[in-house]
Order: sequence, then structure tokens, then C-alpha cells
Amino acid sequence: MRGIRGTFTFVTAVAIIGLLVLNWRAQVQTQQKLDALAALGAERSVAVAATPAPTPTPVPAPVAPPVAVPRELQKIALPPYVIEAPDQLSIEVAVKDPKTGKTNPLPTQPISGPFQVRPDGTVGLGAWGSVALTGRTLEEAVSAVRNHVAKRAENVPAENLVVIVDVRAYNSKAYYVIADSNTSKQNVIRLPITGGDTVLDALANVSGLLDQGHKLSIRIARPGKNGGVAQMLPVDWEGITQHGVTYTNYQILPGDRLHVTRDSD
Repeated sequence: MRGIRGTFTFVTAVAIIGLLVLNWRAQVQTQQKLDALAALGAERSVAVAATPAPTPTPVPAPVAPPVAVPRELQKIALPPYVIEAPDQLSIEVAVKDPKTGKTNPLPTQPISGPFQVRPDGTVGLGAWGSVALTGRTLEEAVSAVRNHVAKRAENVPAENLVVIVDVRAYNSKAYYVIADSNTSKQNVIRLPITGGDTVLDALANVSGLLDQGHKLSIRIARPGKNGGVAQMLPVDWEGITQHGVTYTNYQILPGDRLHVTRDSD
């Protein structure tokens, strides 16, 4: 009996030891798997961190809308006037006494009155000679006349000269109304630029274009800057005159060609 009990105890102990060994091996294998997974995760993290972030696609800047064509209710101021032949100018030159502030006419010959710009761009000032003024603004013309007279006047410094230059007749800046018909006849009317005329003003300045029974087809051909492509602006004449629509009642600019076609339909 004792031998059987000893044998049972021995077998039980061996079994327990075997289970402990198997449990230990399982724990070792589990830990190895966890270590391998941790190492793999670390490698992936390093790879992701090393990969540069994708460059964001640049967003194009918004394009500004084109400048609106000046029209009724949205007119623009024209740039400073540039003198050209055959403009007519008004020029006044006087000598200012620095002590009293009084002004007196120039000696020898006064400069006062209208002066025509010649084809060569100069203006004749009588005994004071000629001065080139074409291509100059009025402010630049004042300086040119002052310096020109100061070089020829004795004992009259430029700072003591009072000079006034203005335009009496804007002869060099104009626009054109070109009237077509269903015949071969074509009329061209040249009109001076005033700075504020619109299509409606332009046609009001030309008689004979608004005969009853004729439908008008109108457009503006505007020369491009520096010889560039011309701008074509169709005009809604019925909208302007009958519905008060100002969108195509364009402001007239120097050099514009206003084409008017009269249909008998």
C-alpha cells in the first residue's frame, strides 16, 4: 500500500513539473511574440516619421476682375492733358517784385494772349523766341516757358517770373462718329473730346442720324494702347434710349471710333 502511494505521489509531482515547464514555455513564446510586435511597430513609426509630409498643392491667387469700361454713372477722370499740335494755348508771363509782390509785364515785349502750337510742336513767343511744348503737360509747359524766358531776360531770375499756361482750344484730342448706311456712302464727323461725353452725348451732337424709321446698329472701336489690339464695344441703343439702361452708354475717350449703321428695316 505504501509503495502504491509513493508511486502515485511521484507521478503527480512529475505531471505538475511538466505542466509548469509547458506554462513557462508558453509564457516565453508569448513574450517573444510581444517583443517582435513591439519592434515591428517601432520600425513602422520610424518609417512614417522619416517619410516627408506631402507638399500641399498651392492655391492660385484670385484673379482680379478686369477694370470696368467707363460708362454713364461710372465715368473716370482723364489723365493730365498733353499738349500737341494744333492746340491753342493761353500763355501769360509777368515779373513779380519780390519786395512788394506786385507783378509787371515783361520788358521788351509782353507775353500775353492766345498762342497756337505749330506743326513742329513749338510755340512762338515773339521777341522771346520759340519754346517746344508738344508732349508736355500744362505743369511741364509752365516750367519750360519760365526757364526759356529766364535765359533771355536780363536781371530777371526764373523764380521771379509768374507763368500761367492753359488750353483755349483742345484741338488735338478728338473722337470720330462714322455713319454708315445701306448704300456705299459713309460720313465721318470729328468731334472734340470734352472729358465727359457718352455715346448718347455723341449722337446728340450729330444731326441727321436719328431719323425716324431707321434702326441703329452702334459700336465703339477703341484703339489699343501702344498699338495693341483694339477693343470692340457693342452699344444697346434701344436699352439706352427707351429703358434708361446705362451699361453700354460708354464714356467717350480720345481716339474712339463710334460706328453707326442705319438700317431701313
